Amino acid sequence: MSEMIERMAQALWAARDKPEPYATHADVLRREARAVVAAMREPTAAMIQAGGNAVYAEGGPATAASDDQAAAAWRAMIDAAL
Repeated sequence: MSEMIERMAQALWAARDKPEPYATHADVLRREARAVVAAMREPTAAMIQAGGNAVYAEGGPATAASDDQAAAAWRAMIDAAL
């Protein structure tokens, strides 16, 4: 299990504001968190554009991140979180 999935599972639990301990529902919450992250695997056009802009803004060359490269980087980050 990744650190990001655990963070998301705990955030899901905190948002529910239930009196039971987190551990009681941790497995279900982790499955839900993984499903949410997996749903984000394909970036939107706006996300791809923002990724390319971020590389350029940080001093990368104007061609540093094509749309395909920005999308591939996003997918790799999501895969690492899963």
